[in-house]
Amino acid sequence: MRLSRDRTTDLLRSVGGLLFAAGALVLLTRESGHHQWGAFAQLLVVLIPAAFLYALALGVLEDTPSTPSEKAQPWQSVLMVASILLAPVALIDLLHWLGASTNHVLYVAAVFALTAVLAGYAARRARVSYAVLLAGLSLLLTWLLVWGKIIHHPSADTYRWLLVAGAALLLIAAARLARANAIGASELATAGGIAAVAAGVLGVIIGSFVGAFSGLSKVLSTGSETSSSIGGSSSVLSSSRISSGLSSGRRIPRISSIPRISPRPHISLHPSLHPRIPLHPRILRNPGILRNRHLSSNPFAIHTNGLQHFGWDLYLLVVSLALVWIGSRARARGLGYVGGVGLLAFVFSVGDQVTRLESGHSPTTSILGWPLALLIIGLAGLAARILYRRES
Repeated sequence: MRLSRDRTTDLLRSVGGLLFAAGALVLLTRESGHHQWGAFAQLLVVLIPAAFLYALALGVLEDTPSTPSEKAQPWQSVLMVASILLAPVALIDLLHWLGASTNHVLYVAAVFALTAVLAGYAARRARVSYAVLLAGLSLLLTWLLVWGKIIHHPSADTYRWLLVAGAALLLIAAARLARANAIGASELATAGGIAAVAAGVLGVIIGSFVGAFSGLSKVLSTGSETSSSIGGSSSVLSSSRISSGLSSGRRIPRISSIPRISPRPHISLHPSLHPRIPLHPRILRNPGILRNRHLSSNPFAIHTNGLQHFGWDLYLLVVSLALVWIGSRARARGLGYVGGVGLLAFVFSVGDQVTRLESGHSPTTSILGWPLALLIIGLAGLAARILYRRES
């Protein structure tokens, strides 16, 4: 199939813009890793391609720029997305060249806020709908960074509620754009859907890691208890041998003939020999406490919040189903994709029983709970059309 002249030009511009942006990032990565170029040179490496692609996508460098009523060409969308993705890198390099701290949270928030402004202007001027999605994600990152600075080290649960609030704001803004027939309403709704699903998926990720480390902690605790019991039995066996030797009148080997285990002197835990190391009376009465350590005393034990539980599983299911339904009704594929990812995360969470793993329990094979509820509700939904026919 032979491409027309317009399609060939569109393909070449799209591929050329992507390769130009990729080359700038590769050059920046190499030079910044070896510290051969200064901060201003590194800034120019990424700033010039970003500004050039942005101006080219806006139509500023064209002889006949597109009017605001026209839809963006495919090559314009590709170049605009590439330039917006380069914008945060260029702005961070600008902060580094100005001597500002790139680790400051508010500076990074300002970077993403300015990126959102550039993306919003691109969507309005060049009518690039994908720029609205990038603007929404940039605003979401700005929202999280600013509140993270205000609250000062927020917990995982706090971030989850911030994601829920950010999703609500983005979805409300998307509804207003849809009512005004403005460009990018579905893309902004997709950004809100990503935030809503991320609030539920965050607990699945944290719960999976906690469940894995809880299993590792159990293995380590079991191994330490086994080694302690073996050591205790060997000492009891040695003392019984010494007492039997004394009773039988046999010669006991000299201490020097016993091989040394460690070059350091042995330290007894008895308080009469070492008064500077006081021991709790409960430990003196029951030395087994030193062996039967609780999981919290293990260095691999994790104490965190933001874990997954029934409420967040239900939230993830409802939000994912709502996004799939809205996406199918509004013909917004982005919402459907995000809802599908949320459903997969929900299936993983309740299928692998993340809530049980994070609490240190083993998974169960019972059909009660989520499996039975999902099957019954699903069959009831499929049979709804038959029931409506009978009633009519």
